[in-house]
Amino acid sequence: MHGLSVRAYDSDFAKSFLPSEPWSVVLAGESSRVTIKPGDGVLEERKNDRTSDYAISFAVGGKNVLYFLTELDRGRIQTLPIAYDVRASSWFHTAGANLRHFGQGSGDAPLPWRDRAYTFNNSCYRCHVSQARTSYDPAIDVYSLTWSEPGINCETCHGPAADHIRAFSSRMDSGAHPDLHLISAKRFAPAQSNDLCSPCHAKMLPLTAAYTPGERFFDHFDLVTWEDPDFAADGRDLGENYTMTSWLTSPCRRAKTLTCMHCHTSSGRFRFVNEPDKACLPCHAERVRDAASHSRHAAGTKGAQCISCHMPKSEFARMSRSDHSMRPPTPGVTERFGSPNACTQCHNEKSASWADSVVRKWHPNDFQRPVLEMSARLEEAKKGVWTRFEDMKRSIGKNGREEVYAASLLRAMRNWPDKQKVEAADIGLKDQSPLVRAAAAQALYGSTGPRVESLLQSAAGDSIRLVRVRAAESYASVAVNVRQQKASDRMIDALNEYVAFLMARPDDHASLYNLGNYYASTGDQKNAISAYERALTLRPEFVSARVNASFAYEAAGRNSEAEQQLRMALSADPWNVAANLNLGLLLAGRGEATDAETRLRAAYTGDTTLAVAAYNLAILTARYDRNESVRWSMRAVALRPLEPKYVFARAFYLHEAGKEEEAIGVLRAALRDKTSSADIYGLLGELLESRSSFAEARKVYLQGANDVTIPASERDMLASKAAR
Repeated sequence: MHGLSVRAYDSDFAKSFLPSEPWSVVLAGESSRVTIKPGDGVLEERKNDRTSDYAISFAVGGKNVLYFLTELDRGRIQTLPIAYDVRASSWFHTAGANLRHFGQGSGDAPLPWRDRAYTFNNSCYRCHVSQARTSYDPAIDVYSLTWSEPGINCETCHGPAADHIRAFSSRMDSGAHPDLHLISAKRFAPAQSNDLCSPCHAKMLPLTAAYTPGERFFDHFDLVTWEDPDFAADGRDLGENYTMTSWLTSPCRRAKTLTCMHCHTSSGRFRFVNEPDKACLPCHAERVRDAASHSRHAAGTKGAQCISCHMPKSEFARMSRSDHSMRPPTPGVTERFGSPNACTQCHNEKSASWADSVVRKWHPNDFQRPVLEMSARLEEAKKGVWTRFEDMKRSIGKNGREEVYAASLLRAMRNWPDKQKVEAADIGLKDQSPLVRAAAAQALYGSTGPRVESLLQSAAGDSIRLVRVRAAESYASVAVNVRQQKASDRMIDALNEYVAFLMARPDDHASLYNLGNYYASTGDQKNAISAYERALTLRPEFVSARVNASFAYEAAGRNSEAEQQLRMALSADPWNVAANLNLGLLLAGRGEATDAETRLRAAYTGDTTLAVAAYNLAILTARYDRNESVRWSMRAVALRPLEPKYVFARAFYLHEAGKEEEAIGVLRAALRDKTSSADIYGLLGELLESRSSFAEARKVYLQGANDVTIPASERDMLASKAAR
């Protein structure tokens, strides 16, 4: 099937594989009707009384679905909005089948068929054509893509064949057996063999422009793991995840001897279609011999087949996929978290509760418990609930834990500001798995301190490119790191690899956004703005890029353009938290208090963990309601109790509201907890002086004058107050 993954479209193809009758559908959200005419090889689009025809150039796929490609202007090869379900012999709306609802509200809406997500040149070509030569000119938004052969040919996995052909052509008559002059998977270790298949069977992110068979997967790709909503709590498939992520959790793969080629031919076919249990031999011979006893299903039935329970199929976008985790069914996870399970896929008239009770009766050892515990921890982490952090931290380094689980948990810590996560990252960076080490480096994004810097500098020298790149990304996320030029030689090399990774896909809006973030960290606002603008050219509704572009414009002194970007972001997404927050802060800095308060309230409504919004609302509401100001300052401190300026604001507004005793208590408690600043010492001293407690005030000033965590100039100011 690999060789047929892309085929030229012509009348013979249409006659062989498609019905002859036209088929139409109204595209949701596009106000257009499209009609595919297989015999004519065109797709007709009617919109606003205008008709356009698009010639079908290629067909993609064939086992489950046939997608169709047309050639648009600027070199774009675009996926057409109608596809054909081969198994059901029916047409369907391409983008409509890709919606992800997962039982959570109304879900998303279909993308327009011309969206770049459906541009073949953007990413699809990597795994559907052979020896592709591609380029993209961002200045004029033009692609160029050519290939040696449609589909996946021999050279994709075995390397260039010219030397092989020459060697064997010249010696064919002699009967000699020269060197193959090819890459042969027979010489590969199991990990190399699996890495050969993984790039096209993984939900991945390319780090480089090219991969050579035999090289390590994580030197060229990152892998999407369970932090993604396309995965259930226990890692079962909910969306389009391909194979590698679940394959990494397979106990058979973890034994480090099983390869893809045991079950599959080099063309991708399943070797054991008629006798599927043979796939589990010789390792599980005792189970295969007595499948009925092991499965509790009658011999010879589908329920007694190994793959029915251990590799159940799921379907998304009309594509059928087998679960390659090979784990036993865990209906208890279905009951608690809604994850799919093999039992109720077959017994669809039964409930997960029924299946769970049966499984527990059959297996009193409760093999589901570790999976339930793992799923619960990860669900909490994905929701930002860290009350069980110590348990989570221990689970990362626990013997036998899933590497994908550990990586997912560490990735969930990326946006958690608490310094405790450094301990978890330290554990992860010592792991044998490069995926876990890279995730641990990602967890340190935005973190500061000598220990963080030491960990990242060390990770920058890792033997695997993915780890180095993620260490560089986290290091660069703290502007002071790259601006003070303290990076070691190994970190400089890693930073260069990181930038090369971001530049490898000049037509990818996310890469350009991250490139803008990197330049902004270095203080290069000109290039940051350029990268953000290119990202927004590709994806105008990309709100995060507009928000970060506003920071770059502001840093460059272009405040009106900064405000414009934020307002455009809010036009696309009126309740966007980051845009409301930053527009509120910008307006507050300009003295437009009423509008600033409106924006900051909207931001806080969207995210009640925003201490910075609560703090600024305390300042803004103080102009008309001191009690309201006190309430906002209390919220800020509750969220960030160790932030000195929030503690000072709470005490200051308590004082303004006439609650001096409470204000003094807040300040004293802060100093006991080692939360200090010159403002805290100064206000406490002044309040004590106001009640004639001069000796006590002097002690406070002296304490501040000796507090080495405060800048020297501020310590001198406190010392002068003590000397009065």
